[in-house]
Amino acid sequence: QSGHVVLVSGLVLTIAYGSMLCLPGAFKSFCVAACSMILCCIGVQLTFVPCLLGIFPWIGAGFDVQPDDEEAPDEAVPNEEEGEEDDIGNEELEEDTPATRQMLRHVRVFRKGIYYRVGGKLTQCPLNIFVPILIYLVTSPLTYRASQYKMGHAYELQIPRGRKEWETSLQIQSNFPTNVGCMMPALIIATSELSSEEVFSTSLPPLPALQIPGTTVAPTVRRLKETATASVSSASSASSVHVQKLPVTPKSSDADDLQPDVPEEIQPHVDIDPEPRHGNASGTSTENGDNDNEEPLDVRGQAFFDVNCDMVNGLIHTTRNETYALTSADFQSPTFYGEHANGSVKCLNYKLTHYYRANFFAKKFMFTSRLMQKLWNQLVNAKHDAMLTLLTPKMDPFSAEAFKMTEELRALLKNASLASRESGFGDITYMMFSPSAIMMDLIKYTNDRLWWAFLGCAILCFVLIAVAFKAWLIPLKLLFTVILPISWAYGAALFVYEDGCLEWTGITGLSPTYITNSGPAGVAVAGLDWTIPLFTLTIMLGLALDYDVFLFERVWEFREEGFGDNEAVQLALSATGPTITAAGLIFAFTFISMMLGSMAITNQMGFVFIFSIVVDTFVVRTVLVPAMLSLNPRLNYWPSDMPEAKITWLK
Repeated sequence: QSGHVVLVSGLVLTIAYGSMLCLPGAFKSFCVAACSMILCCIGVQLTFVPCLLGIFPWIGAGFDVQPDDEEAPDEAVPNEEEGEEDDIGNEELEEDTPATRQMLRHVRVFRKGIYYRVGGKLTQCPLNIFVPILIYLVTSPLTYRASQYKMGHAYELQIPRGRKEWETSLQIQSNFPTNVGCMMPALIIATSELSSEEVFSTSLPPLPALQIPGTTVAPTVRRLKETATASVSSASSASSVHVQKLPVTPKSSDADDLQPDVPEEIQPHVDIDPEPRHGNASGTSTENGDNDNEEPLDVRGQAFFDVNCDMVNGLIHTTRNETYALTSADFQSPTFYGEHANGSVKCLNYKLTHYYRANFFAKKFMFTSRLMQKLWNQLVNAKHDAMLTLLTPKMDPFSAEAFKMTEELRALLKNASLASRESGFGDITYMMFSPSAIMMDLIKYTNDRLWWAFLGCAILCFVLIAVAFKAWLIPLKLLFTVILPISWAYGAALFVYEDGCLEWTGITGLSPTYITNSGPAGVAVAGLDWTIPLFTLTIMLGLALDYDVFLFERVWEFREEGFGDNEAVQLALSATGPTITAAGLIFAFTFISMMLGSMAITNQMGFVFIFSIVVDTFVVRTVLVPAMLSLNPRLNYWPSDMPEAKITWLK
């Protein structure tokens, strides 16, 4: 029987860890290592340990088993508490034979103790009905709270508490401008290299067109159309502003194509692509109306400067009522500097800035000229068909507030791209790159995969247990004794680390983590980290099913020997109770060290494991499972047929 238990429980744990292969690559190595270890342990337990016990039998537990033909006296075993009645000696025997007497002597060691008495009470009606209902009613707030969980992240959760470096970074955020105190900036790129279908998802919520007080997109669009028409119909004059395709050889006669003479250490090498790139910079078209010969995007012109400024102004004015309201100080770009009274950025004149960067005397005697050229080289690519705009918000880049801002900025940039194309400017596309966006996408991808991995893991484990015991309906009871208790652990963790229910204790490991420079009050709760379910969900499922396998294996064994349905449950609980309790306490004490650490994420993981193991050991496996197994016991073994009960003592 023990080999069957080892094999089934080991395979259950292997499936639990193996389900992590569905998650992103960072978790697959952990999965492979855990599965390899479990499979090695199964092999050792089935081969090496039996050989070791055969050579050194004194290593195992010693039971003095009497021969079958030797009858021991049937004296009653004294009760542990004086005056307490016991059912030993009150058995109802269908056949009073030496075999049945031997069966009673075999289980006499299990017919005493607290687990035996608890099992006798819980398997009797009406306690086997009222106790599960009471447990589910008491834990229903935990299940409901777990259903409200949303994966999130915060930088503070991974930083050890009390570190001077972290305190220094918080002071920098508070006392210095955003372009210095920002932890991780966001990059907004304007280009025509990629089509909008390749970049933007159709699932993004549509937002209204950007309406900016004092400036609108329409004047810029009209200027672009007029400039485009003038550049096609006639040669450009010195005072005209146009957007021109980058030629193979720069034209020294055109001021817009001058390559400024900057020091070699800050001037990048420019490789000009002789092949024309598909795109539309100026909105021009041929007389036949097709756009095959349209010119690519060129950021060297007042038209692009105006459009980029309108994009930034749209972001500023759309987010002004949010907790993460953006200002002109949060952006850096070669196209603007300073702000108007209404908060809009002051768009620069391209020709003035260009000549200031290219003029010999300005470069020689004006340090700011070289700084402007260096900024241009850093934010404009060599082909002049893409420009970066830096966004430096002063907030935790992994907080819920940062994720909300990223979602809104993505939608706003999508609208800005669509507006520029519909207005005739061309196929300009705005895209954003930031650590917040990467983490948000990773969390969303993992969240979608995690629940499928958990569902697949549960189905495979239930099928394995049903096949191993030839009991097809036992997974239905496991649903209530395994899946629901897992939700209790996450509900309790949310109450502790998001709602602060145990903050009054003053224990750091049981208190929420607060994010500075975030939220309406400047401080927000970090909540439960998104990696906690990844490392705990399937593992808790495997451990819970393991305990169920230990218990149900003994129930099956005692029932096959001829004990009654409820008697088998009572004996199984008494036989496995000390082992399961000891294993649970060992696990719980192991994870206490995580609660004592200085990192919030390890505190949260330790709490989830400890709460789940303690509840599973002392509530689920000791109280809930025996009561559930005593409800219509025949369903526990269907479609297998059990022998007729020969020994019963529970009424």
